[in-house]
Amino acid sequence: FARELAPGDGLYLPPRFAHHGVSTHMGCLTYSVGFRAPSRSELLESFAAHAARRLAEDDRYTDAGIGPCATAEAGAIDAAAVERLRSLVRVALDAALEDDAFVEQWAGCALTAPKRPAAAASTVLHGGRWHAADGEWPADLLGNQMDERDDGELDGIGGGGIDSAANALDGLDHLSPPYIVQAILGASAEIGCLRRAEGSVFAFVQAETSGGANRLFVDGEEVPVGSDAAQHLQVLCAGGLISAAELRGPLRDSVELQRLVERLLREDFLWVDLEI
Repeated sequence: FARELAPGDGLYLPPRFAHHGVSTHMGCLTYSVGFRAPSRSELLESFAAHAARRLAEDDRYTDAGIGPCATAEAGAIDAAAVERLRSLVRVALDAALEDDAFVEQWAGCALTAPKRPAAAASTVLHGGRWHAADGEWPADLLGNQMDERDDGELDGIGGGGIDSAANALDGLDHLSPPYIVQAILGASAEIGCLRRAEGSVFAFVQAETSGGANRLFVDGEEVPVGSDAAQHLQVLCAGGLISAAELRGPLRDSVELQRLVERLLREDFLWVDLEI
């Protein structure tokens, strides 16, 4: 069938539905966005590679007990050797499949693995707001720099409220990860929201599945999460933009979440949008 879309329209096409889009006039652009599910072969390859990292380097195939081949059979791979290989692989895969924690870790890593190279960290003006991953902010936006303070000296605010959070900004580098977290806690109008780095994928394995605490995965890697931060992972994974207002309550509840957000900012998984 043929369908003409008005400006701003979108058309969903189910998987395996062949299509051909054309512009109807010179001032028109069409975009096709695909969501590619992994194939069974890709999942198997990923699982096997992940399982292989569990094994010791000296866990090797041996042929002890297999007698030498007769001259007429030189070069032959006999049934005993094939069965040993089968057993070696089966034992390793069975052990991995029976380990629920391992399967959860593999699933989190596999389903968040980047499908294309990550965007380079940069300072960008986006939608009227500056956001940066590399800390190189425009000089006229930074104002006076505050005295440097080591991250380890900063105590969590917890339920201290806006005044104590605002006071915690004293002595922190302007727009450093600890500064950003404390500015959110203090309801500073300077921080509008946090944004995932372009192309980054966040997901978490729910406690109901794991039988323990929620587990966070970002771009194919598990990110260690403290026990009291684990209950707040949904706020980080729900969308590409995380409003400061939405994040403020969980940050006040969890010092470990404060540390987690600082780490994600420091490692360029999260960027910050400034209200200007």
